[in-house]
Amino acid sequence: MGGKVSLPLTIEIAFSAGALDTGTLTWTDVSSYVRKESISFNRGWDAESQEPIAGRASLSFNNESGNFTPGKTGAFGLIRNRLPIRIKQGSTVMWTGLVESWRIGWTNGMRSKVDVTCVDRWAALRRLKIPADRIAAVARLTGATAFYPFTDATGTTLREAANAYPPMSILRGLTPAFQGDPHPTDPAQRVTAWAIADQATEWFSAAQTDTWSLDTGVSITLVARSSGYSSSDEEVSFHLVGGDNAADGVIFAGLTWNSGQLGAYGQATRASGAQSVSAGVYYPSPALDSGYHVVTFTAKRTGTTLTVNIYVDGQTASASGTFSADWPASIQYRTRVSMNVLAGPSGRATYGIAGGMAHKRQLTASESAFLTRQVALWSGDTAATRSAALATYGPATLSTTGTFTIQMSRQDLADKPLADALLECAQAEDGALFIDTSGWPKITSRSWRTQATVAFTIPAKALASDIGWTLDDQQLTNSAAVDRMVGDATAGTATGRNDASVALYGEQKVSRQLWLYNTADAVERANAEANMWANPLPRSSELTVDLMTKGATISAATLLAADVGQRIAVSGMPAEAPTQTNFYIEAISDTVTETQWLRTFTVSPRLDFLTLDDASSGAIDSTFVLAP
Repeated sequence: MGGKVSLPLTIEIAFSAGALDTGTLTWTDVSSYVRKESISFNRGWDAESQEPIAGRASLSFNNESGNFTPGKTGAFGLIRNRLPIRIKQGSTVMWTGLVESWRIGWTNGMRSKVDVTCVDRWAALRRLKIPADRIAAVARLTGATAFYPFTDATGTTLREAANAYPPMSILRGLTPAFQGDPHPTDPAQRVTAWAIADQATEWFSAAQTDTWSLDTGVSITLVARSSGYSSSDEEVSFHLVGGDNAADGVIFAGLTWNSGQLGAYGQATRASGAQSVSAGVYYPSPALDSGYHVVTFTAKRTGTTLTVNIYVDGQTASASGTFSADWPASIQYRTRVSMNVLAGPSGRATYGIAGGMAHKRQLTASESAFLTRQVALWSGDTAATRSAALATYGPATLSTTGTFTIQMSRQDLADKPLADALLECAQAEDGALFIDTSGWPKITSRSWRTQATVAFTIPAKALASDIGWTLDDQQLTNSAAVDRMVGDATAGTATGRNDASVALYGEQKVSRQLWLYNTADAVERANAEANMWANPLPRSSELTVDLMTKGATISAATLLAADVGQRIAVSGMPAEAPTQTNFYIEAISDTVTETQWLRTFTVSPRLDFLTLDDASSGAIDSTFVLAP
């Protein structure tokens, strides 16, 4: 290599960056220090285990300058672990990961060298957990100026007056459980008519002099759940106030449960002149959902017109109204949370306010939709949509390829590693997830793999001389059980079985836990798992080409452009070879020296999925068809 390797390879390190830094990094070319030894790197997806492979890279640096001595600060800064590193061919990035270790040594006891081993970011994403308190996570991600989690002990971030009711213990926590008569005789437990027009006037804020401009726009978000008591009228709301009282203007957002209908509203009012503008939205179904919901309300003044928008669990509504010119131009940093319950003496209710947050500027429609999706335990998303939403919980970049059709149920996400949650998306779709050349996760749909056309064909004479095909039972499965998960519970189990294969080879079982939206998808998947590998196929686990010596047979550019999940073919096979010539690339491994560039494709045979012939279940191929 004498510096840069043939073809040539460029090695770059981002010395000032962190392991999970996104955006544009500052890369330093250190190729001139690379020793005349091989560079190797690999990445991909293991079809059998249905997990990404542990992508690795290794190389050595000449360290006679001392710039790469681990733990010391040289010309490039502190030499430490988890620095981003990438390998390029020309302007094309071939592999990106993190330095795992620096191992200093000497050649013949004299010439200093440092051996470097690198890993991809998958392990780092496994250490990155989705927070259990997702409301706090959303407050951080959206930059909320005022955040009231209602989980703190008395005397911390919330002020309580002695006569504040209901007791803040009712409001705190994700699952508060106040249960009893809504009209108790004990004033300390009274929760009736605790609203702006009633007795309670408790305000929660430590910075009451801060003002927010209505010309810039303000936003309020409230997260709460209903009591599950469908006969009552309930309301929880979150307020910002201009001046010292309602006459100076009030804006607020709220959630209501009225005779079993879930609704949300936002309103801006001023007592003087009875000026008001509001917007609201109700669920079309009368069924009361006792889970948590989120409402985001925005207000913005243009001249004397105040426009409000409201977003609740994906539904939107808007309204505008004209106010007198002296309507206050600002809203003071003062908030109140109220709970109003109107129910008969025999009614019983359980309330939950998970949190509220206020933004000093108006959120955009996309930001409001983002916030709503993050707080709710959503369901019915395709795997592509779900994985993109999950990636927002941490400093990660995600890409998707293909047409995603399988919808997902609610996932159990509390304190789950981001990598595991993304992997569940790939497994639900029956696609693949791997770290791409940029160093970040990529999810592919199963249709991209099963319906893809052949990307390129490798002539048999371009392959290494020791290529062969093997028939074994290593991947054989003919009996499958799929647990359809909803949250952390099993909603049902679908089974599939290939009786002919079981009679020949005995029962070989496989089981999957998948977050699928409906039973039809679970039945489809169980049958697919039982039939895909029910009959052993001749396999060639590795196809190796030397890019430097086979350039006349197949171009290096074609081989270097290959990606995991593509379909490739082999032509010109001897007559004695198995008839199978189409394969999927599961992993790619490169070993580069001064005289060779060996690119090895780990492949699996092309397969057709057994599917329900039903578009709602994402029909892929129709080799096998079941009635839905």
